[in-house]
Amino acid sequence: MRGAPQREVIRDLNPIIRGWSRYYTSAVSRKIFSSMDNAMFEKLWKWAIHKHPNKGKY
Repeated sequence: MRGAPQREVIRDLNPIIRGWSRYYTSAVSRKIFSSMDNAMFEKLWKWAIHKHPNKGKY
């Protein structure tokens, strides 16, 4: 979804995130949610860099 607008990315990711969170609620949720948060941040960060290549990190 590299070229997709922000609205489409959010619309497509919401059901995936909800599904993962429902699936892992009965497991060791702290570790799972922490690793899922880190993975989502990195993927969204790469998407944002690709989408806005002339903007700085901060």
